[in-house]
Amino acid sequence: MTRRKKRRVRKTLLAVGEGHTEIAFLKYLRSIYCTGSSKNAEGPKVNVKNARGKGPKHVLDTALAHQKQAQYDQTIILLDTDIPWDTDFEQTAKRNGITIIGSTPCIEAVFLCLIDQAIPSTTEQCKREIKKYLKHDLTKLEHYKSWCPKEKLEKTNNNTLRLLIQQYK
Repeated sequence: MTRRKKRRVRKTLLAVGEGHTEIAFLKYLRSIYCTGSSKNAEGPKVNVKNARGKGPKHVLDTALAHQKQAQYDQTIILLDTDIPWDTDFEQTAKRNGITIIGSTPCIEAVFLCLIDQAIPSTTEQCKREIKKYLKHDLTKLEHYKSWCPKEKLEKTNNNTLRLLIQQYK
């Protein structure tokens, strides 16, 4: 009689980002929290997709399209809050099991918070400010290690980051 090994099934997460910066950051989080081979893996198996901008509705539509292609345990969308979301947007996301994670007003504000800098009120101001402090290309995954270690992420009081990290664990 042969014994069958129990296989551990990893949860799956679809993470859709609004643009290139969000995608690089989502992939960086995956590299930190979702590690190991398939046998010893920690965290969910994360599939990261880029909506390439075009506003909240397009980000949601991108997530919905990818949900139709494959089954995921959880789906999140990461987008800026500088363009208002309507009630239908939130209801459609909820009806389809999609968690909306907004960066107020943008992802660069989250980064400013991480490096202990004041957060301006507009997206354009945030983008200008982050360039003063970080000389890295924020669309490149490899640039996050130098200024955004796991220890710093774990100590954050930023709600957007806490929600993202929670999804990746």
